[in-house]
Amino acid sequence: KEKLNETLLNLKRPFVIFGSGQRGKRFLEEYAIPLGLKPLCFVDNDKAKCGSYIDEVPIVDPETSVEKYHDVVYFIANKKNYLDIEMQLLGYGVNSNNILIF
Repeated sequence: KEKLNETLLNLKRPFVIFGSGQRGKRFLEEYAIPLGLKPLCFVDNDKAKCGSYIDEVPIVDPETSVEKYHDVVYFIANKKNYLDIEMQLLGYGVNSNNILIF
């Protein structure tokens, strides 16, 4: 937990959370909010979730996120599919240094 808090505090740029399920919500509630930080958005491949909000943070699809937010850090909050999501982001041209696994 301390290492993640340090990473968040030292980011110096905006971030998004890829995954709006339990793990993504936990990331927001246990790590980001206590540090006074909020992601620009949640990103999710589930189109049914896109357009809704978690704690006033919008949920968008990956294409929208990549188009709208440049040079942000992606925290992948999906234990089961993190490798597929990482490959998906790399396929969209996201720099590997901007992809972190939670």
